[in-house]
Amino acid sequence: MRRALIIDVETTGLDPAKDRVVEVGCILFDLVHAAPVESFAALLAGEGNAAVEVNRIPEALLTDARAPGNAWQIVGGFAKRADVFLAHRADFDRSFVPPELANAKPWACTKFHVEWPHGKTGDHLVHLALAHGVGVVHAHRALTDCDMIARLLTRVHEMGHSLQTLIARALRPRVKVQAIVSYDDREKAKASGFQWDPAARGWYREVAQDEAQSFPFPTRPA
Repeated sequence: MRRALIIDVETTGLDPAKDRVVEVGCILFDLVHAAPVESFAALLAGEGNAAVEVNRIPEALLTDARAPGNAWQIVGGFAKRADVFLAHRADFDRSFVPPELANAKPWACTKFHVEWPHGKTGDHLVHLALAHGVGVVHAHRALTDCDMIARLLTRVHEMGHSLQTLIARALRPRVKVQAIVSYDDREKAKASGFQWDPAARGWYREVAQDEAQSFPFPTRPA
């Protein structure tokens, strides 16, 4: 595993069935030399941007932006040169990219699957960057978020960690488990990277199969 494609999308909402991508950014990153190789970012033409308050992309910029098919073709060219995709909250980004891209390579989530030296599982990208001494210039645009992940990887390499090993561990087979904790012990689950699901009324997390019993509280398959 030599190269990773770091990818991020900005969208008009959270539902891939009805919302669309307004911006895509990606960086082809060399895991051996811990450095970017090439990058690409583009706004995708379309009408409206219901999430303008979040991504701060004016609707007027989208009227004559790049045609989506053309942009995804370029991203696909980058993907052919990569061994793995990296994204922060990979399940979200993967659900919005075209199916042929979503299934082209394995995906590793930098939010929930990568075991960073500092910070904790589930941390916001900005929090992870600051925990590793990586400066934050701007957040919530596709390429700047990709760049933050790239600089974070470079810093981890400088700390003496193998990025190939880091990503390989993130790709181990995973299972979803529920934390068996009382209300008083809920902070233990939160500190261990579990997320509260209000519909199921429980704390859940995907973990590597060999880690399911490694927490300071019982778990069960979800």
